[in-house]
Amino acid sequence: MEYVPNIEFRALYDSDHFTQDVMKRYILEILKGLDFAHSKGIIHRDIKPGNVLFMKDSKVKIVDWGLADFYLPGKKFNTRVASRYFKGPELLLGNNYYDYNQDVWSVGCMLAGMMFQKEPFFKGADNDD
Repeated sequence: MEYVPNIEFRALYDSDHFTQDVMKRYILEILKGLDFAHSKGIIHRDIKPGNVLFMKDSKVKIVDWGLADFYLPGKKFNTRVASRYFKGPELLLGNNYYDYNQDVWSVGCMLAGMMFQKEPFFKGADNDD
């Protein structure tokens, strides 16, 4: 595996150079990576800061594809995926029919955490919370 000079996300979020422009570039890179995966029919299903390697040049690598699956319309998926704080409403409500929107929701949760300096942004004690 290649070595990636990763900046730990908590240190990155707290650093002085983490401006709104830097935040936008990181989110854009994550979305571009997901767009590529989605164009190949793959849902990551566990997007969270710990599964994104952040680099100084505003580049990212999306890692930990262990929960990824191929999207097929009408396929019943497991809802026991994603980390609680980044789960979309479909998963929290037990809806087995979801799609790429799950990954987009998770990126939105990451963006909210970055913007408001609150990680995780949604911190429920359990799925109901």
